[in-house]
Amino acid sequence: MAETSLVYLHVNIQLVRGKEHVYTEAMTRFAQLLEGEYGWRLIGGFQSGIGRLGHVVHVWRVPSADAIAATLTAVRQSQPAIREWSAAFAESIESETLEVVHPTSYSPTP
Repeated sequence: MAETSLVYLHVNIQLVRGKEHVYTEAMTRFAQLLEGEYGWRLIGGFQSGIGRLGHVVHVWRVPSADAIAATLTAVRQSQPAIREWSAAFAESIESETLEVVHPTSYSPTP
């Protein structure tokens, strides 16, 4: 049975055609920050191989649903690189959808 207290953030991202390298460079550093300073854990980052090109999916384990907004606010206020990341994400992300999800009763807990 899955542990119900675990919270995951499921992110669907559609990248701008030809800007995958811009996104990948910025996200690599951003993910290291989230994992190192804010207790997030990237369970997996996936990119489509068949289907819509430039589609990226992330699954993050986060400390709590409240930690999502709190972390993003803290990063905006305290990280010197936020301007660089914001510019890179604005250039490379066409659309992004975030969902807070919980493991199903039949899913192994990652």
